[in-house]
Amino acid sequence: MNSDMDRINDRLKYMFAKMRQAFIRLSEDFAAMANAIRKRQEVIDLLELIEPYDEQPPKTKPLRLLDQPKALPIKHQVMNRKPLRAVARSSC
Repeated sequence: MNSDMDRINDRLKYMFAKMRQAFIRLSEDFAAMANAIRKRQEVIDLLELIEPYDEQPPKTKPLRLLDQPKALPIKHQVMNRKPLRAVARSSC
């Protein structure tokens, strides 16, 4: 019975040692990533001193629905399209 418990304890110790090593590597990687981000920000700050960084968004056209005309007429254009009688009657 003790030999089984000893094997389980050894296995758990091995697993915890491996997990500890993985966490140490992970913390080192996070430190390296933070350092890289800091260096990148320094480079961006230097570039902004040279020329302000102004990224323009890509120009996109809005989608046009097929059932709508390309451009809706302006109000005075609609009024000018009416027959004369309709314009005269609407103004009374």
